[in-house]
This record gives sequence, C-alpha cells and structure tokens, in this order.
Amino acid sequence: MLEDSFWIEQLSNSGVSSVTLVAILVTLSTLAVRVIRGQKEILSDYRRAWLARIRNATFITLLCLALIWLNSLRAFALSITAVALVIATKELILCLSGTVLRIVNQSFEIGDWVKIKTCAVRWSMKRCWQRPPGNRRGGGTP
Repeated sequence: MLEDSFWIEQLSNSGVSSVTLVAILVTLSTLAVRVIRGQKEILSDYRRAWLARIRNATFITLLCLALIWLNSLRAFALSITAVALVIATKELILCLSGTVLRIVNQSFEIGDWVKIKTCAVRWSMKRCWQRPPGNRRGGGTP
C-alpha cells in the first residue's frame, strides 16, 4: 500500500507525469516503428502509411503536451526576460555613474599619459598609441 501511494503522489506532479508520458511515447513509437519496418529495406505503401501515422501521432501528442505547459513556459520566458532587463539596467547605471564620476573628479584629460602595468599610452579622443621607451615627457614617470 505504501508503494502505491508513493507512485500516485509522484505521478500527480505534472513535471514527473510529463517526463513519464514523453518516455512512454518515445518507447512505444520506437517499438512500433521497429515492428512495422522489420528487416525489409524497401517498404510497401501500407507499411509506409503506418509509419507516417505513428510519426504524426507522436508529433500531435508532443504538441498537446506543449499546449498543456504553455502557461508555465510563458511565465518562464517572462522571468528570463525580466532577469535580462535587470542585468542590462544595472550595466547602464554602472556606465552612467562611471562617466559622471570621471567627469566630476577630472582624474585625467586629453593629452595625459596613462600607465597600465607595463604599457604607457597617451589619452586621446581618437586613439591611444604607445609612447616610445625613454621618451619621458616632463621628466617624471607616467
């Protein structure tokens, strides 16, 4: 009795019942195709018609299953979209706040030399180019 109630409880869950339905459907359609096809390479019209019916029935069953899950899939897609929108908004806020911070602090201007690790570059609106070694501007380190 305990085992029966366990399986009834598991099958009442829609996710488990959907996976079970798909597994049974795939197994039955595979067995049916093997029985109909047999060992013959060239099939008669009658056998090809049955193979088409099995393929169509499998497709229709999977389509019905997708229609059953349509509301859940729509909610999932909406939540994924909301997460993407939150991340994009966060990045936009970070970019804008970084720009405001750079402008307010005036940490560097056009023509300043910026050194990142071993590469020294000149800050330019158009491009950055590497400073030739030994050519120090103003006698100080960049």
